[in-house]
Amino acid sequence: MRTVLILFIMTIGLCGTVFAKEPLRVRVPANESDNDVRHDYDHDIIRLLLSKTEKEFGPFELVPSHRMNQFRALNGLISGKLLDLMPSVTSRSREKELLPIKYSIHKSLMGVRLLLIKKSREQEFANIKDVSELKKLIAGQGSDWPDVDVLRKNGFRVNTGNDYEGLFRMLSADRFDYFPRSVAEIYPELEVHRKDGFIVESTIVLVYPQPAYIFVNKKNKELAARLEKGWQIALGDGSFEELFIAKHGESLRRAGLKNRKIFFLDNPIGPDVKTDFSILQQIN
Repeated sequence: MRTVLILFIMTIGLCGTVFAKEPLRVRVPANESDNDVRHDYDHDIIRLLLSKTEKEFGPFELVPSHRMNQFRALNGLISGKLLDLMPSVTSRSREKELLPIKYSIHKSLMGVRLLLIKKSREQEFANIKDVSELKKLIAGQGSDWPDVDVLRKNGFRVNTGNDYEGLFRMLSADRFDYFPRSVAEIYPELEVHRKDGFIVESTIVLVYPQPAYIFVNKKNKELAARLEKGWQIALGDGSFEELFIAKHGESLRRAGLKNRKIFFLDNPIGPDVKTDFSILQQIN
């Protein structure tokens, strides 16, 4: 009888192992190059949101895609063939084609743009007093980035490139004069490319509404619901704020936003959203 009981218990244990829930495999964009660290924070946010919901939805595993530019990543998410989600700045067209989870992962920082420039031109930019003077120069952006249309519709001259790393080479080769980058991106990029003679321009900041959301395929309602629930928990318990400050606090302090000339721009391609720019005054 004792032997039968032991066998029964072992059988129950084996069944539990067999029927344990498999981790949800979530395909996410990889960084575009060895020097690209833009998605590191995005992946941290995604892990946070999914970990907050493990009790209800089960375990998960993030699976980075192969390297691809933003255009291909968007198409891979729309088709569902390459990605399950993608953090991205928003636009009306992206919200039409995909399902946005409307919590801005960088708060307002994707629309707070500092200028990466060549150190040899530091004084030239410091002498700029009005946005009309900046518009005489040429900005650089990725060809598939919504910011291209934002800048052009505000009267800026823009040259584009198809390759993320190539944009830094274009700046070095004077193919454009400055590279507007989010406060959330520019200082890690500077550390990687400092040897190229770049600096963060110290007197100007461009500001426009540009929230960044996590987008999922329109058919993936379950993943959308899980991310929504994760956001509610992470905002409620303070863990999102903790991660945001851990990642971006030092960049905000280095930026000295309160001491810069602020050039406000419209975002004619973005959805109507109320953007909180109080962060411009919060951290020196």
